[in-house]
Amino acid sequence: MNRNERRAVATIALILVSLFTAELLSHYTPVKASMLFVLLFWGPLLVLHEAAHALVARWLGWGVQEVVIGFGKELYRFRIGSTLVRIRMVPIEGYILPNPKSLERARLKSALIYLAGPGSELLLTLLLWVMLGDKLTARTDDYSLIAVQSLALASLMGAGFNLLPYASGSGVSDGLGAIVSLLAGDDVFKHRLSMHHVKAARRWLYLELWDRALAEIDAGLEQHPGDEQLVGLRAVAIAGQGEPERAIELLESLGHPNDKPMALRHELLLDAAWVVLVSNDHSLIHDAQQACERALLDAEDSVRANLMLGRTLLERGQYEPAFDALMHGYRQTVEAEEEPQFLAYLGISARGMQRSDYAERFLSALDPAAIGPTLRQRAIPDADGEAPHP
Repeated sequence: MNRNERRAVATIALILVSLFTAELLSHYTPVKASMLFVLLFWGPLLVLHEAAHALVARWLGWGVQEVVIGFGKELYRFRIGSTLVRIRMVPIEGYILPNPKSLERARLKSALIYLAGPGSELLLTLLLWVMLGDKLTARTDDYSLIAVQSLALASLMGAGFNLLPYASGSGVSDGLGAIVSLLAGDDVFKHRLSMHHVKAARRWLYLELWDRALAEIDAGLEQHPGDEQLVGLRAVAIAGQGEPERAIELLESLGHPNDKPMALRHELLLDAAWVVLVSNDHSLIHDAQQACERALLDAEDSVRANLMLGRTLLERGQYEPAFDALMHGYRQTVEAEEEPQFLAYLGISARGMQRSDYAERFLSALDPAAIGPTLRQRAIPDADGEAPHP
């Protein structure tokens, strides 16, 4: 979110808070406090919702890579076992990243994980009704009872909203996710078996730490021999080590991307573009751009595809189209590792457009230690950034 967008959100929030306060104070009665209680309970209910997703995933034998509470700037991160928990600034929505450990009943398990979040809220509402009966809907001036009624209302609203089948940005609601899971093919879940290693390897690749990326990839291939996602990323790491010919041979050994399931085709096309970018082979930049555009035909809101397309356009000196692609991806991104990439390349493209004001906005928000040394030197030539961190 850039400065203008943050300013617009802040203005809208201020207007809503002002209207809310005016309504609360106008002819005040205790029942109006319910509006405040609903807002106060939203955050704790979000934690309950995401925790239910994670707990059911673990109960069903799936791994949980990340639990994210809120959106916007990341405030805290910590681990619970092998799960990374991220706390972000605005506690309105969240998500988890589960991954199957086998294909056994994967469709049903995925649907149950999606339904666990709203299910926990419905269960809480039912529990409150069992405890209070008709008091849960009775009109009262008792603030403690109003608070409990508000908790039930907020919980019911959250469950109902999440069960509606709709898509939002690059994600889906729990209701639509459950439906899609039950109708999905085996290739969708097979694609996710190695996701833990894939995400970890990408983090190291973004930081240009090629040896660490290879170590992660090889560890993944030991568990998932021949996994084509990991092989594609292995090609990127090899190119980063200065062996582009070997990297291209490795990609070619996987066969043509068009012969793969859509999700895998998408990733392999972007890995091929990444190999070209890392190799700095300008003779193949046009081919890399075409690969990104073909990947976007499968998923126009793909964050990674827009990042790679923006990078290829930058290498061709097409700064405005690069900026547009990067902004589209930046608005969709939820990954902490991808955000610094977007900030750096947006700053570079804005500088190429002779928009020093835009460049300053993006680069001032960039932590130099969150990107690799080559990109850091290109984005902020005078930066003394610390060693990259994971």
